Amino acid sequence: MPNPKNRLKVIKGLFDLCADAPVNERDTLLASSDATPEEQHEVKRLLTLHNTVDSNAQQTHIIGQQLRALSQSMPAGQMLGPFAIEEEIGQGGMGIVFRARRADGNYEQHVAIKIAPSFASADELQHFHQERQILARLQHPNIATLLDGGATDDCRPYLVMEYVAGKAIHEHCLAHQLGLKARLHLFIEVCKAVSYAHNHLIIHRDIKPENVLVTSQEQVKLLDFGIGKALQGEADRTNATALRGMTLAYASPEQIRGERTTMSTDVYGLGALLYCLLTGHSPHGLDNNSAEQAVEAICRTETTAPSRAQVDTGGIEDRRSLRGDLDNIVSKALRKEPDRRYASVSELQRDIERYLNREPVLATPPSFVYRAGRLIARHPAASALAAAVVIAINLGLAASLYLADQLRTERDSLLDAQREIKRQMYTAERTTALLTDMFEAASPARAQSRTVSVDKVLEDGARKIRETLDNDPAVKSQLLKSLAQLNYNVGKYHDAATLQQEALQQLETAARLQTGLRVTEAAHMRAELLIGLGRYQRESGAVNGAAAALEEASTLLEQYPDKRLQAQALHRKGQLISRVGSPDEAIEVLNTAKHIWQQMPDQGGALGLANSHSLSNAYFNKPDFPMAAETESVVLAERIKLLGESHPDTLNSYRFVARSYMRVGRWQEARELAQRAYQVSGKIFSTENKIFRHSAITYARLLGRLGDFQAAAEVLNPFLTGEVRELETTAELYHHRGYFNLNLGHLAQARADLEKAVDILGKIYPHNSDSTFLPRANLGEAMAVTGDAASGIELINQVKQENIVQYGADDYGVASWNLRLARIALHTGKLQEASELNQLSRSINLKTFSHDHPIVLQNDETEMRIALAQGDTLTAIELCKRLIETYEGIFPRDAPIIGRLQKLLRNMRNPV
Repeated sequence: MPNPKNRLKVIKGLFDLCADAPVNERDTLLASSDATPEEQHEVKRLLTLHNTVDSNAQQTHIIGQQLRALSQSMPAGQMLGPFAIEEEIGQGGMGIVFRARRADGNYEQHVAIKIAPSFASADELQHFHQERQILARLQHPNIATLLDGGATDDCRPYLVMEYVAGKAIHEHCLAHQLGLKARLHLFIEVCKAVSYAHNHLIIHRDIKPENVLVTSQEQVKLLDFGIGKALQGEADRTNATALRGMTLAYASPEQIRGERTTMSTDVYGLGALLYCLLTGHSPHGLDNNSAEQAVEAICRTETTAPSRAQVDTGGIEDRRSLRGDLDNIVSKALRKEPDRRYASVSELQRDIERYLNREPVLATPPSFVYRAGRLIARHPAASALAAAVVIAINLGLAASLYLADQLRTERDSLLDAQREIKRQMYTAERTTALLTDMFEAASPARAQSRTVSVDKVLEDGARKIRETLDNDPAVKSQLLKSLAQLNYNVGKYHDAATLQQEALQQLETAARLQTGLRVTEAAHMRAELLIGLGRYQRESGAVNGAAAALEEASTLLEQYPDKRLQAQALHRKGQLISRVGSPDEAIEVLNTAKHIWQQMPDQGGALGLANSHSLSNAYFNKPDFPMAAETESVVLAERIKLLGESHPDTLNSYRFVARSYMRVGRWQEARELAQRAYQVSGKIFSTENKIFRHSAITYARLLGRLGDFQAAAEVLNPFLTGEVRELETTAELYHHRGYFNLNLGHLAQARADLEKAVDILGKIYPHNSDSTFLPRANLGEAMAVTGDAASGIELINQVKQENIVQYGADDYGVASWNLRLARIALHTGKLQEASELNQLSRSINLKTFSHDHPIVLQNDETEMRIALAQGDTLTAIELCKRLIETYEGIFPRDAPIIGRLQKLLRNMRNPV
């Protein structure tokens, strides 16, 4: 009797051959094949089906038939490793799932086993293996855990997963008649699972109710990463492949069109899932076989709001509870354009939490009435009492005051307008005079053959302003503010902060003298100065002062609102939090600012783009490198259009995209962008300018990653000659030059540089700030290799514990500190300890980075050097060859690290 598995392969292969051939040639192909009459009959039946149903339904039905045939070939009791098959519990285009139990007698355990179909193509098998790699990286209470894996007797791969005894989330809600709040709490748990996957650079791409189970203990489990995608350098599959794996009813527009999928694709999937939980059906009411309807509905038809949608069994019957915020949240998640959806799953999750807490949500346009309504909802009793008092007072006064107020308003408006025109004209005249004097001072006639520097011009300008205009402090304040901005632009952050504080003092004097400034106008001028002061102090390292200035500005703007200034204050606050606090908190603040900018006609222009630029930086710190690269790429394109390619802000974006590309493995593009930012910045700025410094650091880091430590150090040397100010950027320069010198073997210089870096940062940040982690750990390694091993190890362990407290034990930073400890153990001859620490580092790194990422390759190189130290030259040679091949696949061929490893390989093969 023929093997049913082999028979299925023959039928599938012959069907594929005939389906692609002209109809008049199919009989000839069938007759000339080795298939039996029964197999040929089955092929003819499938071809008939192929010609009579629509293009997507035919694949669905044919695959379904094959899977049913396959399921019969895996009978109950059949063993796969230590597990005995019990029954089939699910099937789809990417495999079939069985419930099984452990039968080796060790302990009782039920599992789910997913087996690849016997007819799977090479591409489908590749993605089955990818699912195993994805699941191995994900350890989360809301994600089904991978337990084991293997292959059947006929070489079909299978996965052994945690068995989840539960119902699909929509069925669970129906069975337990859950209310709105309970459903939203379940949805939040799904968001946490997806957000965790995104943090590990994985997108799911098939979020639907059937892939979210809820146990009897109300625990949510996300299943099936069969068409999931790792974000580090992996291209999307073809549209045809993706369509076979995904569920059309919950697919995003970009999936339907075969475009690139990103984290925003999962935001759409979560929006579709939420829609189902609220209404009982998918956003467009489609079944999986309606391909043409799906393309039209998903890509072009606007989704009916949940509160107006027809409710199926299992949806929320009270439609009024869905109006407003929930309609807006779902609408934002289901936008056709990915960049108009929530920026991240965490942002969607937080909006749901805000809704549950009766707080304003980002998806609803802000207004006084809306925010007041949310406040009243949170505090109904107090709000009712306050309203009653206000109404009673205002009704008594309104009639008598109305007419007088109208007359006063018209009179005051005319007088204010006259005063403002005069003040602006006078300010313009004084500014013109100041600028004329400043530039005349630099003219050849006045300079008398002396070279007049920019610093000298700015110092003279500040002196003249300070010595004049004492009788007009409001104008003096404006001129000091302009000069502060000029100093900031050339990198003189301390001077900028000093001038801005003087501007604030002059404004206070003007207010005391009652020089004609209205209260609201004076408040807005003060808020603007405080926002600028917060920015300058942050850049100069005065973090506490910056926080205080921004807090005062925010308080003023609550009393005297101004949307543009409020967005600026939130932006600067988000930047500060990103540097000294939680990236998630910074992202939330910056997204709030972004929402305000988006309400403006120009979306904030250059200021709105600066906010998105800071948002990209916060994502990088999170670390969400793909989102950082995606966000900054959009900013770069917009800045080129708005500002030009050589504008300082555009150069900053080139640098930011470059460093994000380094993290996701796009090395050639990263090198081109980083080199451009560095070279153009050098033509525009002095070595004290922050943009030039950061561009140099990014370019040097890239050169260091490619293995050219000498060139990297030479890039930084010009910034650290002569008198060097103790700025944060100075600390970064010393830190990176110290690291490069450490790798070059210049140990004394390396330790000196790293000690300076840590000393400067210690004056700026708290001792446990993550901004100090890397410099302190590198200093620890330098101390160890220069004879102070105990102190160096103690310092690295201290950093490691602080990292664990802030970000958890599986953070990739912890892996970095373990690697340094491994290298120290290798240096001191403790080879077993070195091997254990290196393996621990690798296991943590692989939760964030792919096997071929340079950060993981550092573990491979350390393993090679440990093998060499143990005298295992053959293993070291094999590891070295593998490293060279991997680097050649990801780096440009001229990367020095490749040449260095090739030289090492030759020396190992032919020792002197």
